[in-house]
Amino acid sequence: MEERVLLLLDRLRYAEVTSVPNDGTDPVVFGAPVIFIKLPDGEIETYTIVGVEEADIVNGIISIESPLANSLVGRSIGEQVVVKTPGGEMTLQIVAVR
Repeated sequence: MEERVLLLLDRLRYAEVTSVPNDGTDPVVFGAPVIFIKLPDGEIETYTIVGVEEADIVNGIISIESPLANSLVGRSIGEQVVVKTPGGEMTLQIVAVR
């Protein structure tokens, strides 16, 4: 437990507050919720990209180190993205960045 506390304190020491764009025109960035459509089935999903320690896939919060986040970061609305996952490839189209 003490080791975990020390790790978290170390991370806090180097943490920086950043602003998250919310006008819907910027590319996908850390901390911004992104909405996309899975192709070809049309299923809509929303995820927020966060640090490894904050990830909670059940609640739509994914790690910046995940294959999905790596494929989305830097991309813009309207772009189609092919994501390579352990389960195979999936194609997404970004529809919004909040």
